[in-house]
Amino acid sequence: MDIKLKKELGQNFLTDRNFALKIIDAADLSMNDVAVEVGPGAGVLTQYLANEVGRLIAVEYDERFVHMLKNRFEEEKHVKIIGKDILTLDIKRVLIGVKNYKVIGSLPYNISKRIIQKFLESDFPPASITVLIQKEVALDYCAKVPKASFLSNFIQIFGRAEYIETVPKEVFKPEPKVDGGIMNLRLDKNRFAIHKRNQMKKFLKNGFMNPRKKLVKNLASIYKLQKRSLGDILNRFGLDENVRAGNLTFEQWESLFEQIILDK
Repeated sequence: MDIKLKKELGQNFLTDRNFALKIIDAADLSMNDVAVEVGPGAGVLTQYLANEVGRLIAVEYDERFVHMLKNRFEEEKHVKIIGKDILTLDIKRVLIGVKNYKVIGSLPYNISKRIIQKFLESDFPPASITVLIQKEVALDYCAKVPKASFLSNFIQIFGRAEYIETVPKEVFKPEPKVDGGIMNLRLDKNRFAIHKRNQMKKFLKNGFMNPRKKLVKNLASIYKLQKRSLGDILNRFGLDENVRAGNLTFEQWESLFEQIILDK
């Protein structure tokens, strides 16, 4: 590959076939699937995806790789290469007539959260998202009590996250400063109505505003509640008054949300 990679685009491409196949395995694909690959770059993952799905849409921002990919896959009629910014692309328009699709890709580390959020909050969300991103971020999405995070709870508004495997930095070109991590998000489109989803997101943000402080202190100041009253609510759900945000399960956050926000 003679194309000089652009640091500002976060171009660190996977070069190891085995890890490419692990991403595909985690996505649980079939020939009945429509897949959207984000950031195919030189096509290391694309070449295997093309053999696993009935239809593949590969979205690449860098025009140099778009041209290369179109030449490479011109005989593959079920593969379409789109030269667009995934953050501004109207995916619903691209997939007219498609009911379900899966998102796959090795994402630029610097915009991975924005890409994931775009698909999660879309009015046409995918059935699943299987991506290779920075290891620490992937672990954050998949964190469990007592080290749960805003991201690990936020993701549960939409579905379930699973950490699949660590990908060492040495299998990328150029080599990034940190390892990568493969994660799979399985989405439930009916989990929350949009208005409730937005309210829950805001509630979680407030709860994790100062994660090292007691949750009582965080929520009492934001929602103008007496600490004693809020302590009683926590006790009702089996939580100690000294509990911190990372100690709550998503189900406990839901209970608090219903009690503090919906029952107002």
